[in-house]
Amino acid sequence: MNLVWVYKQDNFDWEELSALYRIAPLGEKKPEHLETVFTNSRPYYLLKNCNY
Repeated sequence: MNLVWVYKQDNFDWEELSALYRIAPLGEKKPEHLETVFTNSRPYYLLKNCNY
């Protein structure tokens, strides 16, 4: 498993995060909404699996 910490939103896949919320199940979150929330939050960190 290749886990990578993400500290910036550059080139971040908001569609992928939206799908993760859906299957988690954490509800329906639109990619645009997630982008707004995460980019307005300071700081934020995401852990991403880069094996696929």
